[in-house]
Order: sequence, then C-alpha cells, then structure tokens
Amino acid sequence: MDSLSWLIKLSVLTVLPLSVFSELRAKGSPHGVIQVKSGAKSIGMTPLPSAEPLILWCQAVKMELNKKPPVKLKDAVFRSALHHEYRPKLVLNNTMANLTLPNVPVTEAGIWSCELVTDEGNTTGFIDVYLRPIIFSRHAIRVEPQGTSQFQFDGAGVTIFQGQDAVLTCPVFGHPKPNIHWRIFGSDQALRNSGHYKMNTTSGELTIKNVTYADENVYVCIATNVHNDGSKKAYELQLERKLRVKSPMAWVLPLLIIIAILVSLVVTITVCEWRKRRREQKLIILEPEDE
Repeated sequence: MDSLSWLIKLSVLTVLPLSVFSELRAKGSPHGVIQVKSGAKSIGMTPLPSAEPLILWCQAVKMELNKKPPVKLKDAVFRSALHHEYRPKLVLNNTMANLTLPNVPVTEAGIWSCELVTDEGNTTGFIDVYLRPIIFSRHAIRVEPQGTSQFQFDGAGVTIFQGQDAVLTCPVFGHPKPNIHWRIFGSDQALRNSGHYKMNTTSGELTIKNVTYADENVYVCIATNVHNDGSKKAYELQLERKLRVKSPMAWVLPLLIIIAILVSLVVTITVCEWRKRRREQKLIILEPEDE
C-alpha cells in the first residue's frame, strides 16, 4: 500500500473521513514551537539552541463508525525540516509516539513528519514547528540588542561612496518565513520598489541605487511572521542599519596628511643630520694641534 497517498497534516485536529483504501490516519500535536529567549540571535556555524524543550506527539487512528481508536504502534520516527531523524518513546501501551527534545537548534524549524508503523499498515502526518523571527547568520556580524528592547537590534553600519549602490542586508530566519519590509528611521511609511529602492523578497536585502548625501540615514528592517495556532499574533523583529555616504574625493585629505607627515619626518631627519655634522666639524677645528 502506498502510504504517501494518505498524508494528512497533524496541524489540523479534525481527522479526514474514512477512505475506502485505508482506515489508518495520523493525528497529533496541532503544532510545535521552538522557543527562544528575548534578544536571542544565532551567529556563527553553531545554531542557537531552543530555550525550552520541543514536545511533539502523534498516534495512528482507525476510522470506524465515527470513532478513532488508537492503533498499537510497532515503530515510529520523527523527521525534522532538515531531514534529521529522531526516535520517540512509545507510551500509553504503545499507542502514542511521544518526543521530547531539549536544546533543539533553531535551524530545525519547519515542517516535521511523523511516520508510524503498525500491524495494520503505515501512515504519516505532518507538524508545523514554528519559530519567531530571529537574527541568523552563519558568518560573523556585529549585531547588538537595543537597550531593554526584546527583539530590536543595532546592526553594523555601512559606508559607501556617493554615486555607488548601497546594499543593506537583514539576516533573519523563522518559520513561517518572515515577511520583510524596510522603512527609514522615524517614518512609518514602508519603502517601496522604485528606481531608487530595490527590495529582494527572497533575501530581504534593500538596495539603494546611486546614493547621495540625502540617503545618509538609519534604515530599519522589520521582519514579521504569524503562527497558525489560532492566536493570529504577529511576531516582530527590528534591525537598524546606519548608512554613511562619503565623497569620492574623501581619500584625498587623508593622503595629503600622510604625505605631509612623511615630508615633515624627512625634513626633521635631514636637519638633525646637518646639525650633527656641523657640531662634529666644529669639534675638529677646536682640537689643538700636536706639537
């Protein structure tokens, strides 16, 4: 029997009607959540672990006369969004697969599967494991929490020459995938795609074309997602990026200063050498001749 034909989402508590081909269905956790602490960020090659254990469960049920008696399980396995395999405990006389995972990496957020094996057939269900938007980067970046704000951060500034294109990144991760928009600090108006501003909906990057001094400002990335758990609560993260604009000739003044310092050093050394030689010559002249 091809069990893939009878997949259901465990996030929906209502079990599908009886199928003429299979009597087994899966039911279980409406959803899971990877909890993170306030101000949490995942930077580097080791993903941030969850602040609390992730708990999931599922059962195989048989549809008979509008009843859903659980079926004994021979085996069960949970697979994460990254296809990592986790073995649950079989409890309640082997009728329930129960999984408790401490320190779950945030990268495991996504759609999990629960694969159940019984004497009466196999069935598979799916669970959404949610994660609110967090700062996430495999590479070292400077991001600091903003005072006591829970999920507001100051990111590293970006310096660009006038006339160039500036690219501001917003390295965030969550499940569902966060919706990202940008605004200028102090304004409630979201920036829109235009000839000057370009938003990449996949990466969340903001590109400012042909920057001028008028573009020098603080830009705020706002990332939000909503968990399908009935609460309709929007989880939000804000990341501020400072854009600095320099003149293409800004390198001239530092170069002139360096040249002036070098010239000053050469002159000083030359004068010192000249004075030293004059003193030596005077000493030779003043020395008495041998009789």
